[in-house]
Amino acid sequence: MPANIDLLDPDFKIKYEQLQANCEIEGWTIVPYFTLRHPSDQARFWRQSRSTKEINNAISYLIAKDALWLADVLKNVGPQWGRWVTNALPGNSWHQFGKAVDSYVLYNGKAVWDGHGYVVMAEKAQRLGLTSGIGWRDAVHIQSNPHSSVTKTLSWFDIDRLMQEKFEN
Repeated sequence: MPANIDLLDPDFKIKYEQLQANCEIEGWTIVPYFTLRHPSDQARFWRQSRSTKEINNAISYLIAKDALWLADVLKNVGPQWGRWVTNALPGNSWHQFGKAVDSYVLYNGKAVWDGHGYVVMAEKAQRLGLTSGIGWRDAVHIQSNPHSSVTKTLSWFDIDRLMQEKFEN
């Protein structure tokens, strides 16, 4: 089942829908599977390919940057196992702002995870002013911001505050 694109930032959602239409014209169906991502999910993805030392260093780093809520999120998700998924710490992905989406390409009714469809998606995204992650090993990723990380536009303190306001129960 596709992810809910209604969770995306409204301006980004319009461009993403245009991207889908443009790809469809070329014969490629792109299906969203991850839109808005909770910082806890981001923390799980980040932790699953990291050592305990690396995780503890990241928690200390977030504390030093006054991102205490995010440090707790990273700590409290607990141990994770799996392949590398992301270099973005929780709060440092545009997914947490509803300005990124991960999509797979559908070919002959089946999901494909590499190939020309992702090149087409990246090219069509760029024409719409969007950024593809194809250049940093993340071909499924499309975002509205040209910067790969949120910290190029906001401080960790500000990110922490925004994430806490948006996601704390």
